[in-house]
Amino acid sequence: MTQGIISDTPLDSPPPVDVSIPTKDHTPIGRRWTIAGDVVHKATDGLDEFERDHIRWFSRWATQQNLTLTEAASRLFKPGGEPYSADSVYQVLTGRRTNQGASLRPFAESIAKLRRRESEAESLLSTGFIETPLTRRLFKVFRRAFLKGRLSFVFGRSQIGKTTTAVEYQRQHNHGETILIRMPTRGVLTHFLRELAEMVRIPTQRSEAELRRRIFDCFDERTLLIVDEAHQCLMGRGELGMATLEFIREIHDRRKCGVVIMATDVLKHAMPQNKVLRQLWLRRSPGSVMNLPDAVPSADLAAFAAAFGLEPAPDRELAVKYLALEGGAEVERTYKANPATLQNLITTQDGLGAWCRLLEDAQELAKERSTAIRWSHVLVSWCLAKASEEGGAM
Repeated sequence: MTQGIISDTPLDSPPPVDVSIPTKDHTPIGRRWTIAGDVVHKATDGLDEFERDHIRWFSRWATQQNLTLTEAASRLFKPGGEPYSADSVYQVLTGRRTNQGASLRPFAESIAKLRRRESEAESLLSTGFIETPLTRRLFKVFRRAFLKGRLSFVFGRSQIGKTTTAVEYQRQHNHGETILIRMPTRGVLTHFLRELAEMVRIPTQRSEAELRRRIFDCFDERTLLIVDEAHQCLMGRGELGMATLEFIREIHDRRKCGVVIMATDVLKHAMPQNKVLRQLWLRRSPGSVMNLPDAVPSADLAAFAAAFGLEPAPDRELAVKYLALEGGAEVERTYKANPATLQNLITTQDGLGAWCRLLEDAQELAKERSTAIRWSHVLVSWCLAKASEEGGAM
């Protein structure tokens, strides 16, 4: 197997100068926020836009932070500086304060301050997301579906960047506005209902009819539902998967919210031909269907290279030396490859994710050698990966 690198400099270049772990309030750590999303949605429906949006943001934020009611309340401060009590927060989020005629403006303003603090802290964190021309197009699809309440489709093969982009979009448009869910394996409706209910903190030990009703109450024209891996609905018994897609259509039809369905071409080819799924397909509008290319665009690949400190992959052969262990002895080997060809090979056969992981390995290799990353490091990392897979030297 490969043991180490003698030289990673191209030979044609000169040398470089719900676990139920109890918490102190006895709430299972797997589910610490207990106010259901549909309850908050109903309680805020009649508020003005500022109060409604900020209170819904706070509920979704607390859900995703997995806080208790007491912990969430401690992050909000009254005009005098003292924190809100858990009881006060509960009264607001369940509509009791509204029913009493109390003004929620000071409460919403305290949430706005929290939101700014969270936004500033988040901007300091590196998410590892790399913006490319393709991801910008996907962002436009998501945003348009949200703003216009459209049903949109994104089709493309696996490992081309759909999921990563959707996750980043949700992060940037988070806490109540965007709900991203991955279709469960085989797309069975009961599994989908439970996973979606869990996301909005609706107790899942309910009848299917009650789960459906309460999930509907969590959506309106100010929300966006993104469903990833929707082609899973066609992988099991057809009628069960189609029921799930019909439920998604029903959310869109009844609640007027934006919906984006992401899938491989398996679903795209099935919908126009199937009498049931055709109803879903007919909900599309001009410009609401995005077909991703089979190959990662060259502009996107250049953007990924730049993010790792590399120039676009050179379209010429480079060579690197490495040490291999053969028969108990170290042997010097030379590997030659064209980086541009290797880049296209990996992204086509194994996907963009595999290529990014290789670039990450190359970056780590350069750090170990206290040098700037070069394409030679990518070739050496590829040597190491292949040697590991094959159980010996290249």
